[in-house]
Amino acid sequence: MDESKGSLPIKYRPQTWDEFVGNESTVESLRSVLTREKGRPHCIMLEGPSGCGKTTLALLFAKELGCSPEDLRKYNIGNMRGIDTAREITRNARYTPLNGDVKVYILDEFHMATKEFANEILEILEFTPGHVYFVLCTTEPNKVLATIRGQRAQVFPVNRLVRPVLIDFLKKIAESEGVSFPEKHYKEIALVSEGSPRAALAVMDKIIDIEDDEEAFRAIASATFDEIEVKKMIDYLMAPGKKSWKTMAEIIKGLDLTGSKPEEIRVGVARYFGSVLLNRGDTWSHTVMVVFGSEPWFYSGREKLIDALYELCK
Repeated sequence: MDESKGSLPIKYRPQTWDEFVGNESTVESLRSVLTREKGRPHCIMLEGPSGCGKTTLALLFAKELGCSPEDLRKYNIGNMRGIDTAREITRNARYTPLNGDVKVYILDEFHMATKEFANEILEILEFTPGHVYFVLCTTEPNKVLATIRGQRAQVFPVNRLVRPVLIDFLKKIAESEGVSFPEKHYKEIALVSEGSPRAALAVMDKIIDIEDDEEAFRAIASATFDEIEVKKMIDYLMAPGKKSWKTMAEIIKGLDLTGSKPEEIRVGVARYFGSVLLNRGDTWSHTVMVVFGSEPWFYSGREKLIDALYELCK
């Protein structure tokens, strides 16, 4: 763990296999693959949810192979997904390493590759030069070309951490930082981060300097809301007194209500006020939780959200 860095997710990013928490079977399989003298795969795929360690495992894999920083190439295919990128990778991969025996290409968000990218890179994934290794990382393996996922790459799953393991992990980090939190805070962080150690550390980072327990608890519960307007809505619902529909309508106009956003907001608000209810036990929190937690809004999300907020302002 690199304790010279600032934010907790960066500071406590594992630097060795032994520091990696969870996914023991996948770690063991990767380490076993690396011990082979013959038949070592030159293309592997790490698949699983965001923030659970795919890129970290890819970096550890490269480190174990003895790849130098000069010969490590990392691409975010979500941003560089076209045929020109595939051609650049294919062309450069054939050159010998600058410093050492191997070159490693880490291709993040591989499921976002265009059809042209995937087809262009197929050949080198099958006939990979002996000095080259590819690590493909994806959150949506079902979108990866079947001939790559099923034939070219050896697949390794990376799963979410179960809650007790994540809570224990957070307690160890807190101890390393010289801080401690009430037990309910650890449980709430584990809940909102949904098994992602990276997300959990990011939430802990936000509350580490908050001394008031209730304020910290509210910060944890709202941690999943990145949009400023959603936070405004939460703060307005939390404010004492009767709510003005005029004010609420102005807040709604600033919300992104496209696609699945209304359903994401519904789940987040229900979870937030459920947490506040457990902490405070007040009637208003129960009312908001019930209004937002009644049923999914997948098919009429925008209208349901407006209707729910209007009911709360009556």
